[in-house]
Amino acid sequence: MNKHVTILKNPEFRESENYDALRKKGIDFIEKLGSTYWTDYNIHDPGITLLELLCFAQTEVGFKLGFSIEDLIAYRTDQEVNWDDQCFYTAREILTINPFTDNDWRKAVIDQQGIANAWMQCTPCPCHPDFYGDCKDSVLTYEVTEHPIHIKGFWDALLELEVDSQYGDLNGGKIFHRFSFGGGQHRATAEIRFSPWHKAKLDDALMRVIKDGPIADLTIERTYYHLDVADAVFYKALRNPLRADVTYKITNTATTLEEHISLVELPVKIWFKTDDGRAALQKSDISTVFEDITKTGPFSQYLYQLQKADEAVAKARAVLHAHRNLAEDYCNIGTVPIVDVGLCADIEMAADADIEAVLGEAYYLITEYLNPVVKFYTLSELFSDGKYTEEIFQGPKLDHGFILEEELANSDLRTTIYTSDIINILMDVEGITAVKNIAITRYDEAGNLVESQPWELHIEPGHQPRLYIHASKVLVFKDELPFLPHQDELHDTLQLWRGVRQQNKVIQADNDLEVPEGDFIDHRGHYPMQYHLPETYGVGVHGLKEPATAARKAQAKQLKGYLLVFEHVLSVFLRQLERFKDVLSINPTISKTYFSSLFSEGEFKGVSDFYVDIDDNGFHDLLEDRGQFLDRRNCFLDHLLARFAESFSDYALMLYQAYGSEEKAEEELIFDKINFLEKFPVISANRAKAFNYKDEAHVCHPDNVAGLSERIKVVLGLNGAHSFVRYEVIKNTNGKWNGTWHLENDLEEQLLHGIELQDIDQEYDLRNQLKDAVHMAIDLLALKTQLTVVPDGGDFAVVLENTDGDIIARSPGTFALLVDGNDHVNLIETFIDKIVLSEKVYVVEHILLRPRNAPSLLMDGDPFLPICIDKDCNLCGEEDPYSFRITVVLNGEQGVANSGMAFRRFAEKTIRMETPAHLGVKICWVSETQLEEFETRYCAWLSELAKALPDKSVLQDKLTKLIETFKNLKSVYPQATLHDCEDGDDENRVRLNSTII
Repeated sequence: MNKHVTILKNPEFRESENYDALRKKGIDFIEKLGSTYWTDYNIHDPGITLLELLCFAQTEVGFKLGFSIEDLIAYRTDQEVNWDDQCFYTAREILTINPFTDNDWRKAVIDQQGIANAWMQCTPCPCHPDFYGDCKDSVLTYEVTEHPIHIKGFWDALLELEVDSQYGDLNGGKIFHRFSFGGGQHRATAEIRFSPWHKAKLDDALMRVIKDGPIADLTIERTYYHLDVADAVFYKALRNPLRADVTYKITNTATTLEEHISLVELPVKIWFKTDDGRAALQKSDISTVFEDITKTGPFSQYLYQLQKADEAVAKARAVLHAHRNLAEDYCNIGTVPIVDVGLCADIEMAADADIEAVLGEAYYLITEYLNPVVKFYTLSELFSDGKYTEEIFQGPKLDHGFILEEELANSDLRTTIYTSDIINILMDVEGITAVKNIAITRYDEAGNLVESQPWELHIEPGHQPRLYIHASKVLVFKDELPFLPHQDELHDTLQLWRGVRQQNKVIQADNDLEVPEGDFIDHRGHYPMQYHLPETYGVGVHGLKEPATAARKAQAKQLKGYLLVFEHVLSVFLRQLERFKDVLSINPTISKTYFSSLFSEGEFKGVSDFYVDIDDNGFHDLLEDRGQFLDRRNCFLDHLLARFAESFSDYALMLYQAYGSEEKAEEELIFDKINFLEKFPVISANRAKAFNYKDEAHVCHPDNVAGLSERIKVVLGLNGAHSFVRYEVIKNTNGKWNGTWHLENDLEEQLLHGIELQDIDQEYDLRNQLKDAVHMAIDLLALKTQLTVVPDGGDFAVVLENTDGDIIARSPGTFALLVDGNDHVNLIETFIDKIVLSEKVYVVEHILLRPRNAPSLLMDGDPFLPICIDKDCNLCGEEDPYSFRITVVLNGEQGVANSGMAFRRFAEKTIRMETPAHLGVKICWVSETQLEEFETRYCAWLSELAKALPDKSVLQDKLTKLIETFKNLKSVYPQATLHDCEDGDDENRVRLNSTII
């Protein structure tokens, strides 16, 4: 149906758009202020004409102010859209978090390929050697006392692996191998129960085999086989699982691998298609099953299956360590143990029911009841279901769609299976009319029946029940006549239902909400409002008609000059709308909050006569000086901070006290607020996130730090070299834009000048290019390889090159001698090192410093952290220095940290407020010497810990040295001056426990 566009007869206007209201308000002001001299308010009065003109122009401004925010901040079609400059972060960026709750962790793990489901549980037993608290000596010891220490904060992860389309179920270690015997006349299926991954991982030889490389490259040879059953009872024994001992020799000439894998008492169950096959099977026929060493043989299939399982567990382990939370660690990460559950039932079906189809659906629904599939949904599907945005994006970022909280809750591991639930499921299947007899059976790891229950079956906690279809016995009745399903047809039906259970793990491109985009409206054009006046006023395009007296020309010029003030006021309004994106921008290159320019002759004929000794820069200075800019810029940034319920008011007061200069403090505030807003999505999501200590390639790397550490830096204004960068942006004579940046040291001496960017069409693009150039330069300076001294005429210059060899910055001047150039390089590098060292923040998690090795004949036990406990053993948690405890180590000798106790008090208060409430935090302001020693030993220890298999002796040695340094860390304090009573200078007072003399 066509939507008709209409014009309202009586539209409602805001006051700024209502001409009549503005005119009335203007006349009211005239009456109030000038009624003594001005009494004629009729439309013929020139003053009223001017009032009406100004009211008309004001309605235009009011109309444009009513545009939607999307239109006001829309980008030109030739501009690159960058919503981050306005802090318009998407839902995926701002609503998601690092996994924190159990469901968050489950979502993050299930999102990995190869993982179908996952469960997190607190580790029930200590995940460390036994040690105790000794109250007498106030130490921890391996000798048994009455006070055992159990470190808290450990997690176990149980994983359900996906069913592989080629190698089957990866969870239970079962291999179903079809074989023929009796000259090919009979067929059967051998169910071989190899060790599942959580047990196979204890076999070092087996783990070396699957980690050696592709299974196809291995050479397998069966070297031993024995079936533990006597010939006389062979046929009777077939009713239960048999036991086989098999040994395989595995070699790989490419890697010199040679391993012997012995499988002792391997359970083997033979499933026959017919009773004739059972009678025809010979004991030697089972041997042929294990003789098959091809890629489709049972042992090869098991190795493929085990390798797939190992890869999936490795992915889960990687994502868990990458998103680990502070003061927490993992004890066991492995596959969930499987419990086989069978169904024995007599079922009445309708006469026209398809037995195989009905049973297939029933088995599928029971499987869904025992272990439901966690599904992924698209954004459009969830919106169609009425889900709210904050509900959809709750939890971590996922690559394959979204997971519903209710489905996670429904897929928890069952500890009790009720036959009433099974009956309800069966009765909901179309075609089933009655359930006559029913029982639930449980089988052990070898496949032996161990329990049958008519009402409820209990499952051991931490185990997953699986429907054991091969052992399930369902007898179907139709009109009192018994039927058994056709096995091949039932198998095909089950295959179709297994396809339904497959998770749809496809990388979702549509997993975020885009920032709404409006239509760009050009506000730059200004048509002088005085051109709307009648020609007789002489201020229009054509001016006065000749002949005109000099007095008349002077009157017209005076009126034009009077109206020029209003023209500029309206022009500034429009320029503010044009640059509204910059007003609310967090681009650090922004250098003004009022935007204005003089009119050109093309815009306003004769206007140059009114501009005397003034240009665009001078005109802007009339509107806004440096102090006003800093104040307004901070106010706009405060508005952006308020969007996220954040405030810098306490920090601002501290800066004013620390710097002693309001202008310097406000400049630093701008940089700090911008840095905070730029990083807000990361520091808000990762507040409780720890660093990845198993990332061997990024040990002590700035990109691998705790979220709390990054947040502390940002909140305390530790911005690195960015705080010492200044920008210059000017409009050149061609009407285009030039810009550069320079790096200053703390003495405001210029160290580097960025290469000037010239003739950029739009100021917005220039500012973004400068911002990117500074980020690149600071990253390159940190490498210490890109600063070089090059000849420059007869002198030398210091240049900074990018990785392609292009010069992106150079020293402000040249040097007569090469040694002077090298000194300037050293000056820059020393300054950068000084900044980096002064702003280092280490968040040390005590749980990582725990003992891992108990005393043995070969080595002593790992050292302990010190404790301080009462000799009377009145303990209240202080006997455990590891559980949920962290220490924050900072530089106490350089930067603003050493400027006074005002910053120290603010910093300590802020750190404690930002630290998750369940953690105990200690703060150390150490000397540079101690910091460097601690950093060296801490990183050396982490380098060994990060290895897949750390050397126990080396790790212990490095931990011993680290703890020795760690327990001796002492806070240092700013220096104060002791004055006598007559001096009167008490600005730098001596404070007990806060300063040194």
